[in-house]
Amino acid sequence: MQDGATMTYDLFEPHLPHPSGEDYTLLMCPGLANSSESLYICTCVDHAQNAGYRVAVLNHMGALKSEKLTAPRIFTYGGTEEFGQMVDDVRDIYPSSKLLAAGFSMGGNIVIKYLGESPENEAKILAGMSFCQGYSVADAVPYLLSWEQMRRVYLWAMTKHQMSLIKNHRDILLDPAVVAKYEMDPASILASSTVLEMDERYSRRRAGYSSVMDYYEHASCKNVAQNITIPTLIVNTMDDPIVPNSLHKYPKNIAKTNSNVIFATVEHGGHLGFFEGGMMVPDTVTWLDRMVVQYADAVTMSSVPLSRLHEKGNTKTM
Repeated sequence: MQDGATMTYDLFEPHLPHPSGEDYTLLMCPGLANSSESLYICTCVDHAQNAGYRVAVLNHMGALKSEKLTAPRIFTYGGTEEFGQMVDDVRDIYPSSKLLAAGFSMGGNIVIKYLGESPENEAKILAGMSFCQGYSVADAVPYLLSWEQMRRVYLWAMTKHQMSLIKNHRDILLDPAVVAKYEMDPASILASSTVLEMDERYSRRRAGYSSVMDYYEHASCKNVAQNITIPTLIVNTMDDPIVPNSLHKYPKNIAKTNSNVIFATVEHGGHLGFFEGGMMVPDTVTWLDRMVVQYADAVTMSSVPLSRLHEKGNTKTM
């Protein structure tokens, strides 16, 4: 990247040809501090490969222990630079491939923000998908601090996960010169009991914002989501312990005025759960995996002339 940071992503080739006979690549943006090694990403990648899609997965900066940071920063909640670099890289490597984007949780916010930031970004993508994101980080804060649906427990887990990332790269992230430049206190950062405290003591300072709420506001996709014009699927669950139903107003309002945007809610699924099958041993392929591929199929197959499908013997019932 321009500041010397190194972003990484993984490429997975399709196991089978796409039914349309065309070349499609699915770009995945994982959730908070996640990567291509996250279990829900692995199952979705495999299912997409079996359906004929090449898959590129962004590894959020700092998420992989095996990849050392080359600049004193990690990912941010709404930073689209790394995802945009992956998009451009894949376009260069596979110039004939058509691209679709899918984001999960924080990754959904990044994908929607990327698409809405500029017409140039949107022109590179055939369709977008977002699952279980929150749209406004600032609006979500009061809910995360409550005990309803055990949100404080999830907040604690999120904090510990991000804290372990900072500790793993503390030699560069909390280098004395960096600490002095951004007026940070390493002891207080490592003593943070919530993500909110960590973001005040570390994230917003390192990102250059005067307050944590200003940082949250600029990170949220709600400010640009209305600019999207390409086919986009947005999904939330009614029992998500992290994203309260009150935040659904943002995609709901967009879908009311944009016929290319579908906003769907499901009764159950938690936060990126969507498990099916037995109580103790769920199916290997989740509802989320199937939804990603089915929506991608609906978009890709509808963009191919019917005559070409008949010529290839690839007519498919949707």
